[in-house]
Amino acid sequence: MLLLAVWLLCLDALAAPPSSRWQAFAALRAHSVLDGENGPALRQATTVAQDRRGRIWIGENTGAWRLDGDLVKRYPGADVPEMAAGFTRAFFPLANGDVLLGGDREGVLRWHRETDRFSVLALAGGQRLSRINAIEPRAGGGAWIGAEQGLFSWDGSSDVLRPVDLGGGVTVDSTRIFDVQQMADGTLWIAAAPGLYRRDPGQQHFVPVQLADARLQQRLRTQLIWELAADARGRLWVGLMQQGVVVIEPDGSAHAPVGLDGSDGLHAGTTIRSFLAVDGQMWLGTDGQGVLAVAQGQARRLPVTLSAFLGGRNFHVFELILARDGRVWAASDRGVFHLDPAPQGIVELDASRPGEPAYEQPNMVRALHVDGRGRLWLGMFAGVIQVLDPATGQRQMLRLPPPLDASDVVAIVSGGDGQVWVASNGVAVIDPDTLALRGGGALPTVPVQRYMAMAGAGQRIWLGGREGVLELDLHGQVLRTMADVRSGLRSNRVLNLAWQPGQLWVGTAEGLHRLDLASWQAQHVAVGSAQGDLPGNRFIASLATDAQQVLVGTLEGMSAAPVGSTRLPLLLPTQGKDVRAVIGDGHGGAWLAVRDQGIAHRDRSGQVRWFGAHAGLHPQTQVHGNGVARTADGTVFIAANSGVLMLPPALLQRRQPPPPDLQPQVVALHLDGEPVAPSQLPADGGLLRLPRTVERVALAFSALDYLAPTQRRYSYRLEGLDSRWIDLAGDSQVPLVLYSRLPVGKYTLVLRTTSVEYPGLQWLAKIALEVPPAWYQQRWVWALTALLLIGMVAAGVHWRLRVAHRRQRWLQRRVQESTAELRAANARLAQLVGEDALTGLSNRRRGFERLAELHNWRQRMPGRDCVVLMDLDHFKQTNDRYGHLGGDAVLRAVGELLRSQLRAIDIAARYGGEELLLVLVDADQAEGVATVERLSAALRGLVVVYAGQQIPVSASFGLALSDPAQPIEQWIERADAALYRAKRGGRGRVCVDQE
Repeated sequence: MLLLAVWLLCLDALAAPPSSRWQAFAALRAHSVLDGENGPALRQATTVAQDRRGRIWIGENTGAWRLDGDLVKRYPGADVPEMAAGFTRAFFPLANGDVLLGGDREGVLRWHRETDRFSVLALAGGQRLSRINAIEPRAGGGAWIGAEQGLFSWDGSSDVLRPVDLGGGVTVDSTRIFDVQQMADGTLWIAAAPGLYRRDPGQQHFVPVQLADARLQQRLRTQLIWELAADARGRLWVGLMQQGVVVIEPDGSAHAPVGLDGSDGLHAGTTIRSFLAVDGQMWLGTDGQGVLAVAQGQARRLPVTLSAFLGGRNFHVFELILARDGRVWAASDRGVFHLDPAPQGIVELDASRPGEPAYEQPNMVRALHVDGRGRLWLGMFAGVIQVLDPATGQRQMLRLPPPLDASDVVAIVSGGDGQVWVASNGVAVIDPDTLALRGGGALPTVPVQRYMAMAGAGQRIWLGGREGVLELDLHGQVLRTMADVRSGLRSNRVLNLAWQPGQLWVGTAEGLHRLDLASWQAQHVAVGSAQGDLPGNRFIASLATDAQQVLVGTLEGMSAAPVGSTRLPLLLPTQGKDVRAVIGDGHGGAWLAVRDQGIAHRDRSGQVRWFGAHAGLHPQTQVHGNGVARTADGTVFIAANSGVLMLPPALLQRRQPPPPDLQPQVVALHLDGEPVAPSQLPADGGLLRLPRTVERVALAFSALDYLAPTQRRYSYRLEGLDSRWIDLAGDSQVPLVLYSRLPVGKYTLVLRTTSVEYPGLQWLAKIALEVPPAWYQQRWVWALTALLLIGMVAAGVHWRLRVAHRRQRWLQRRVQESTAELRAANARLAQLVGEDALTGLSNRRRGFERLAELHNWRQRMPGRDCVVLMDLDHFKQTNDRYGHLGGDAVLRAVGELLRSQLRAIDIAARYGGEELLLVLVDADQAEGVATVERLSAALRGLVVVYAGQQIPVSASFGLALSDPAQPIEQWIERADAALYRAKRGGRGRVCVDQE
């Protein structure tokens, strides 16, 4: 029987879908709104709601916000007369589109969709309430209001609030009502201060709730109750201020969920702020511990990753709602965000450190590796490594010692003996059983430098970094190095490595190379389109191999070819978006992640399928090139800035979800600067008749979908006036239609939404637009005016002919004058060319243009360069002794020397007089000093003969490393300071900037 049970358990494990094995590590990626990236920033929200039209209402401590798709409307308390302070505590959407607002001091307000204004709901005597804690639906219509002064009822037909008699069972101290909940059977529950009370159907008064469990009863009697909620089973959930949660069954029995029983649970003694029933679970928003969930009586913490906020020790979630598109929205001290409660496509794994919530730290992952046991290794920042074991659901964390903690873990591979190799600011070997480092730290036989890539096979390990390629054995001994471009590499800056039998593929900043492991010689391999070696395909952003193919990602797109090919053609262009990760799927196809575009799969037949926000990919996800791995069952993992993206094999079999409702809707309309009330906005198929006096029309429209606004594109066309679509930037501003002084007539305004995720689809809204004519636009007025114009034209034709001859003669003179001016301008332009006539180098202007181009490139592609100022020693004495023509001969010889000694990518320009500006591209300080020393020696050996005399030449050099965070002027200043020290120290030497 025991063997049978074990066998059945094994069958269950084999039958489980691959993604479920990683469920213990799944995270929820939240989409932040109003985070300041494309509009105003909201750093703290108190409540959130969605009205019947789909608009999102957000409360804060200074007013309220409304999101109509991409349009943001704010109601600050200082600008709304009805608001006393603007502290919004609750919303209650009404069936007609209006919204009730509960404030801290302003009481209850009603926003009217008809007028876009607020009115006050008060008691019969005109007295306002204060501190509105809750507004909840009332059976039969209207609402219950819980306030500091007690419980109140609103029937929905007037602006009068009526007090509800609590009855003798409620003490005086309980007039503060924190929440109200009416059950399906009519039972009314209230949370007072303190205590829980109920009123059964047909009763007039509330009575204290009595529980058989004395422990739970004590909590209800002494604790403040902040939140009440009912679930589908008719149970009442009670959220306490410190003691967790009490669940009351319909039969009157009660219990506390495991993990929320008392003050020592997952909520850590903080207040339960909100409840939300989601897919058979109850989600809880807490006052300091983020989002929790209860399923089958057991509480757990939900790993929510916020896209706009990192750091901090607390996470206060004040309100949770379920929007009509199935997403959960939350108001918190970190703004407002929404998330998918049950992601079915791309799954994001939590990469936070054990014991710390995901929102408290940056979860950037740089490297991934699946070992022989199926465990996933995560290489992270500052030498942190995590090991996720799907078999046990456990994660372990390692912290690498110095010097490995000086940079991110960029690569992880397994050696032929099963040991795990890690590359960072050095190399370490980890025992897969004990997770201990061989020797306790970095391998002393491997040079300490910043490595960028690693590969392993059999008895060899290969490393790539800024110094080329190293080959190691499994003991860590360096066997061979390739640090010289004469071995075949076009650049020693190695970005990625991939092994195939007998050869090593090397991706650099200057192209792809095949390194023959027998001869240890590299050969450049053409990548990309047929146009040749373009800048877009020289930088190898990602590289992968398998038994069938070689895959390369560049700025141009994804290129691939079967094993043994001499060229990798472009298979999937990405329009300038670099392919940051690529890996084969094991069946001749490939997965790739493209910056700002999403994740795609290309099968062996060439069919491409894209996966974006509606497949679970967060629009702000950033992928790291070397961080990609695949398990034996085909599950693909991609390293990202927020954790790890998991692409289960079933993703390709998953049916394409139905497209979202992206039909554009008019969200605002201004006529001559005056706003039109929301209820008067034209809808699809409606009519907009402009008053005769209107001159300017401004119409804002948007799709009322909040999932992926950056993926949407908006355009419009006024049929009868516009001959083409007018495109708008929907990801950076509210789509706005502007027209001034439209001609009289009837038009059709067509609004269009498209999405990058759904190529070929479009959503349209058509609005009839009519501009009636004025009296002077009547036909009889036009006919009379036409007759007058004909007479005037006939009278003016004769005069015009006389003037034309004089005009022709004047134009001939102007053409002659303009020709002379053009010749003078061309002569001036010839003086502004970029080459210095004496040295043959770039002149100062052209040199600074190229330096500015390099500075802009470094903003997108970080690297280090050397800026050098070079000054010819005692040049004035040379001019005095040999004459200025002798000095010119020296400058010409120095220019020829620099052109022959420097690379084509380097910059050499005449800075002024005898000073020259050199920029050594992709050279660190050591390389820069070596190059300058070589130039200095060549100058000293330079033979310059003038008028039969030999002129000696030497120079002083000042060198500074570039810093993308500094302007180029600061680069020059640091190099100039170093040059000054070189000249002051005796000339003929090299000095390096001292920072």
